Amino acid sequence: PNWLYYNTEREDEAVVSTQSTGALNNIPMLIGTALMALSFNEYFFIFGRIIAGFAVGVASGIAPMYISEISPVSVKGGVGVSHQFMITLGILIAFVLSIKDVLPADPDKAWTWHLYFAFPVLPALFQLLILPFCPESPNWLYYNREREDLARQALTKLRDSRDTAEEEMEAMIKERTTGKETVMVTYGQFLTNPTLRLSLLIGVVLQCAQQLSGINAILNYAPAIFKDAGESNADLAPISVGAIFNLMTFVS
Repeated sequence: PNWLYYNTEREDEAVVSTQSTGALNNIPMLIGTALMALSFNEYFFIFGRIIAGFAVGVASGIAPMYISEISPVSVKGGVGVSHQFMITLGILIAFVLSIKDVLPADPDKAWTWHLYFAFPVLPALFQLLILPFCPESPNWLYYNREREDLARQALTKLRDSRDTAEEEMEAMIKERTTGKETVMVTYGQFLTNPTLRLSLLIGVVLQCAQQLSGINAILNYAPAIFKDAGESNADLAPISVGAIFNLMTFVS
């Protein structure tokens, strides 16, 4: 079907779009979530977590890319940050669900933790069913597939205004005709080309700085950290961390 791929000049070559990748990525998410929710031992659970983690990693790159490509220029920044905002909102909700009164500690109700790990099935299933009906990225259709006609159709559907769509289409055409030709580089060139190597180094350092800052450990073990620090409301204190995290994302 045309939502899955568009043929290139070579009949045997096809490229999967961001929209299609986002839709198909929900399959490993559903599998991983099901394995975690139905796990009967730690190995089964870890295997499901690895699969779900793979899907989360792909979604972290695909979702903001697709959102940015289909958004109008006037609201692209605000819409783009909505992805990170929803992540922090999910962290806040997770902290709320970690309160003892929410997740019963009663051995007779120990099965309830399976329900919490089954929750991601709902958004994953929703996306799997809805995304195939969403428009393809006009940028991907025009720049990658060289299908100006399909890009114009997608823009018209997204903007709900033929005039606005035509303006953006003309801007894309002008950018392509006046800009420099895109040059594909290999992984080896990232290491041998000084300019590319510097860009790669900056990206790696930024990612390492984020991970080594300890924020992930704080978010994952916040209740235990507050408890060891002597906080009397160790279950409620992490909510403040999640709330500030969510608030500052909104401010940004």
